[in-house]
Amino acid sequence: MASGIPGEVTKVKTSISVDKEIYEALNSYSQASLIPKSRVINKALEEYLKREYPAYKGGIDK
Repeated sequence: MASGIPGEVTKVKTSISVDKEIYEALNSYSQASLIPKSRVINKALEEYLKREYPAYKGGIDK
């Protein structure tokens, strides 16, 4: 994740469409775990890119 340096823009807003069942599962998981949906999606995308796109460095600060 981002380093959180004051004044540094570390996020972008985007709009995506996902399968309704996936969204419902994400929403349920987020509510049950108290983990924000954006954090779950960030982690899932990061793992996917590491596996499917070798050029992705994965150098995101955790």
